[in-house]
Amino acid sequence: MNRRKSGDLLLGLFTIMGLGTLFLYNGVADIPGIILLIGGLILWWTGRITLGSEANKFPCADKLITKGIYSKISSPMYIGTILAILGVIIMTRSIGIIILGLIYVSTLMMRDSSERKMLEKKFGKKYSKYKQKTWF
Repeated sequence: MNRRKSGDLLLGLFTIMGLGTLFLYNGVADIPGIILLIGGLILWWTGRITLGSEANKFPCADKLITKGIYSKISSPMYIGTILAILGVIIMTRSIGIIILGLIYVSTLMMRDSSERKMLEKKFGKKYSKYKQKTWF
């Protein structure tokens, strides 16, 4: 299984856990978690749909995607995943989920860093200009 598919699988597992906790709704305390989970999933899916077939080409991107959500956020799938995981952590309040979430977030941050280095190397000034135009 490649890295992108394993990441999709882990996001799916966190999503199932998060949506499962909606059945255990604990009132107002869960609202921030629900907002983060749903917002993160929307951001992730928007990035995934925008990437299209390019999503499966990591680490050998053929072109720099700068349209859609990528015109404002350079890593919407990573940011969306992190937001969704934070939502699940808030809703479950489980030490095990906190530990798994932190481990997964740290691996995402390392992947994002290596991806950015690869894009910088492959696209040079074009990527540098692109980074200056995005919010984060």
